[in-house]
Amino acid sequence: MPRFDPTGLVKGWAVDLAAAQLRGLPGVSWCINAGGDVLAGRHHHVPPVGEAAAPWRIAARTPAPYFISPWVRVGPSSTARTRLPRICSAPSTVRGDAASTTTAFTRLLRTLARDPDFGSRVVPIIPDEARTFGMDSLFREFGIYAAHGQKYEPVDHDLLLSYQESTSGQLLEEGITEAGATASWIAAATSYATRGVPMVPFFTFYSMFGFQRVGDLIWSAADARARGFLLGATAGRTTLAGEGLQHQDGHSLLLSSAVPNCLSSPALAISKRWAFAPRGLS
Repeated sequence: MPRFDPTGLVKGWAVDLAAAQLRGLPGVSWCINAGGDVLAGRHHHVPPVGEAAAPWRIAARTPAPYFISPWVRVGPSSTARTRLPRICSAPSTVRGDAASTTTAFTRLLRTLARDPDFGSRVVPIIPDEARTFGMDSLFREFGIYAAHGQKYEPVDHDLLLSYQESTSGQLLEEGITEAGATASWIAAATSYATRGVPMVPFFTFYSMFGFQRVGDLIWSAADARARGFLLGATAGRTTLAGEGLQHQDGHSLLLSSAVPNCLSSPALAISKRWAFAPRGLS
């Protein structure tokens, strides 16, 4: 015989009732924590003033003011703002020559990183195959971040576009670790909340080595309201079947569709420009 268990509903129902009462109190901000069910708000027509109007602070590690501990999440009012670039009109992205979708993306990325106001917020993250993507042109121009600088001579040191590490590098070349690359992406994609500094990370993974390998991490990023871009380069059902099924990636979009706040599409060169400017970046 079917049985109805109301215990999973009572707590949320009680929180809703309490919130309804608190919403009627003018000039008051309130937060209800019912053992995992958290609800916060204020009177819609009579906002709080003075100290009560200060942004919410939620201590992630220690309940200290932001100037004492960097682990305190601050309200949106402290988030820095920046001008979005006009990449639709950037000459390097509107050439008439034929180019692959990945090449078009690399041009877009370079345009964004060169922007005097916006460029410092761009975080290119490549766990593997940067040369395959045609991104080796970014090595010398922007540098690959290394905490202690370059400590060795790379095998391609005699090439014009050689591997160039620097303490001031902008690219994150993670070294065939999709999990590490995703962790860096999450850090940059949530910095708007944890540091009040909005960054725009671009995690470019190789074919099916994205959602298939780090799907749980991507779900965690979505749960943390991460903001950034995930790009599957050399993806889709390709003719590169000689290396096995790693290039026969016809299901990344299916996996991404399971993440509710991940907006995904099979982007060609022209649709990439639409996705990034201006709607996607804003």
